[in-house]
Amino acid sequence: MPLSPLEITYSQLLDFRRCRLRWYWMYQKNLLPIVEREYYAFGRAIHHGLCQYYLHGHDIEVAQTAFSEEWNKYKEKLMEVNYYIDSDDEWLNKSSAMGLHMLEDYHFLAKNADKFEVIMAEERLKFSIGIVQGREVFLAGTPDMVVKDNKFYWLKEFKSTTNMNDTDWVELDEQASIYQFLAQMKLLVPIHGTFYSWLNKSLPKEPKILENGKMSKDKSQPVSAVDIAKKIEEFGLDHHEYKDFMEVMRSKYVVRTRVHRSPTEITNVVKRSLQIAQDMVNPEIYCSPTWNCHWECEYYKMCVAYQDEADLEPIEKAYFKVGEVTW
Repeated sequence: MPLSPLEITYSQLLDFRRCRLRWYWMYQKNLLPIVEREYYAFGRAIHHGLCQYYLHGHDIEVAQTAFSEEWNKYKEKLMEVNYYIDSDDEWLNKSSAMGLHMLEDYHFLAKNADKFEVIMAEERLKFSIGIVQGREVFLAGTPDMVVKDNKFYWLKEFKSTTNMNDTDWVELDEQASIYQFLAQMKLLVPIHGTFYSWLNKSLPKEPKILENGKMSKDKSQPVSAVDIAKKIEEFGLDHHEYKDFMEVMRSKYVVRTRVHRSPTEITNVVKRSLQIAQDMVNPEIYCSPTWNCHWECEYYKMCVAYQDEADLEPIEKAYFKVGEVTW
């Protein structure tokens, strides 16, 4: 009887290298948190809204509706498993308002700037990359989008972040390299690289109006370009007077970068993935605790009990469910 295939994603590769115990609980025992963390749910809702935005011809209302529907599913899940209390309304509503505004900020830039053709969006891809110990290995993932800009094909990836100055790391974004490989195998065309769109994960304030009736150009204000445009219209201000100010503030809320990835880089990430997959077959399991486990890892309580060789079953029943990882 042939051995079952091994399907791996970037997330699984990352978890295996970061902490084998976390990887074992998530991908081998299929123990998933009853409720996922807020930033995962929020990020997925934003990504979905942006993809729908492009699939419906730059329609901001469709994007915001898609985001709201996904975000409401998260709230409903909290209520379903009794993780929701009335005081949660404040941060859930604030996050909802923030997401809607992030999409509006993005639309303010994209509605006139984007001329590319959408080739594919939110499609799960999977391709064989080799055999390890008798098991066929598949690399899998779901790129946000593939677009064609003039004569080149690009991945288009969306990133929501609280630090708009920390974007250089994408030069070594292994996830994007894997997505590029998968997209090339699917479409049978070369993918030039990744076109990143960064969205500031914050809720801006309204621009300050001075006593003379003009708008403050203080660049330290947490204000976005779309709100500046609204104030210009509301107070009948001269658009040209605020053009430079608007551009500076726009770059604090939406930034775009492009990263080219060579064929050699793509070949190497596939080879590396296959090497790691070999380690995944009958691996030695151990934990790798770090200073940030208490806030970054959903299995922190389990890990503390594991260190004491305590009974894990009560924690499993209280905080986890059996399911299949879909990301």
